[in-house]
Amino acid sequence: NTPSPTRTPLPNQVNIGQGTGFSPSTITITVGQSVVWVWVTGNHSTTSDTGIWDSFVQGPGYVFSRRFDSPGVFPYYCFVHGFPNGSGETGTVIVNLPQ
Repeated sequence: NTPSPTRTPLPNQVNIGQGTGFSPSTITITVGQSVVWVWVTGNHSTTSDTGIWDSFVQGPGYVFSRRFDSPGVFPYYCFVHGFPNGSGETGTVIVNLPQ
């Protein structure tokens, strides 16, 4: 048997549906970079607490990317399994200025 190739993670990748939801649940990037959410299992969304972005509910294999052009802390949740303000399936993007 030929082993299956191992997928190389994308830069700033967050997996959705693996274990408790978002993995990692907190990701730190620099202004101008993007976060790439990859659906692994189940139906989920990545939805900004403040309405900045919404992938809408998607299934396994879907990929959603969002570029962050200003510094700050950006909480988000899964519309199916969580709520804004850190309840249920949630995550946080921390965006820092370049050093």
